[in-house]
Amino acid sequence: LFRSSKSYQEAEEQNNPGRLKKIQEEYDQLDRERKLIYAKFVKDNPHSPVALFAVEQFAGWDIQPDETEALLNVLPVKARQLPGGQELARKIASARKTSVGAEAIEFVQNDTNGVATRLSSFRGKYVLLDFWASWCGPCRAENPNLVRVFQQYKGKGLHIIGISLDQPNARDRWLKAIHDDRLEWTQLSDLKFWRNEVAVQYGIQAIPQNFLIDPSGKIVAKNLRGESLEATLAKFIQ
Repeated sequence: LFRSSKSYQEAEEQNNPGRLKKIQEEYDQLDRERKLIYAKFVKDNPHSPVALFAVEQFAGWDIQPDETEALLNVLPVKARQLPGGQELARKIASARKTSVGAEAIEFVQNDTNGVATRLSSFRGKYVLLDFWASWCGPCRAENPNLVRVFQQYKGKGLHIIGISLDQPNARDRWLKAIHDDRLEWTQLSDLKFWRNEVAVQYGIQAIPQNFLIDPSGKIVAKNLRGESLEATLAKFIQ
C-alpha cells in the first residue's frame, strides 16, 4: 500500500498535508491506470493461463464487486471454476455485503475488559468501524486523525469502534497501543490476527480500513482517511 511507502512516511513525519494529498492523488492515478491495463489484458486474452491472475490483480484489496464480477465473467467457465476463481467469487460476494448502501453486518466481540459488545447496541449513532492493529504502521500514523475527529464529533452523535487484528498473545501490545495513541473509544478484538472473526465477516484483506455506518445501520462510506474523513463527517453530521 502507498501508505507504507518511504515518501508517504516521510511526509507524515514532516506533518506535510499537502505532500500527503499529492502522494495519494498520484497513487490513485497509478491504481486507475493499473486496473485499466489488467482489464484490457483480460478482455483481449480471456483464455490466457494468467487471465485469472490478472482479474485478481484488478480486484486488489478493496474489491469493487460489480466491475470485478463483470471482468471475472469474461473468463471461460472452466477458469471460473478453478479454486482461485471460486475464491475470488467468494470475495466479490463478501465485498457486496459491505458495499456502500448495504446494511452493516451485525457482530459481537469482546472489549478490553472481556465484555461482549454488539454493533447494534450503537444504533442511533454514526459509527466509524475502524480495522487496525498495534503492529500496523499506517494504522498508527492515522490514529491522530481519528483522535481529532472523535473529539470534534463525539458530542454530535459519532462513535468509533476499533477492531484490532492483533496477534495471539499480543494483548499487552494491543492495550499499550490504545494507551499510547490515546484511543478513547470502544476497542474490540479476539486476538486472532487476520482471522479476527469480524474482519473475516467484513472481508478485510488489508489495514487500515474503515466503514462509516449511519444511525439506521447502513454503510454510507468506507475507507476514509485524512481530509476525506473530515469532509465526509461534516457532510453527514451537522
